[in-house]
Amino acid sequence: MKIRRKQPKLPRSGRPLYVIGYTATTPSQAELQNWFDLEYGGPISFTGNAADSSGLVLATHGPWTAAFCLSLPPAEAASWKDLVGWGHDRAGLVLPTTAPTNKAIDLVLHAARL
Repeated sequence: MKIRRKQPKLPRSGRPLYVIGYTATTPSQAELQNWFDLEYGGPISFTGNAADSSGLVLATHGPWTAAFCLSLPPAEAASWKDLVGWGHDRAGLVLPTTAPTNKAIDLVLHAARL
C-alpha cells in the first residue's frame, strides 16, 4: 500500500502571507533561486514561471512548498502602496498554500524565507 501526500494547492483568493515592496528592480526567478540556494543550502525548485500571465509560482524546498508572485501589476502594487503607506513602487506577494493543520505553522515560517 502506498501512502500519498496531498500536493499543496494555490490559493484562489484572500490575503497574502507577506507583501514585499521593491525599491530596486524586481528580482528574476533565477536570482531568487541563486540567493535561496546560497543562503539556505538549496536546492529550491520552481513550478510555473513568474513571467506568465498569472505570475504565480510554487517554490519547493525539501518537505515544504510556498506560492509567490514576484511582480504585481502596477495598479495592484499601487493599491498596496496606498494601503500600507510605503514608498515602494513595485511589489510581490507570498501566498498561503493548503497544508495539513499540523504543518501550517512550518509552512508560514518556511515561506518567510522567500
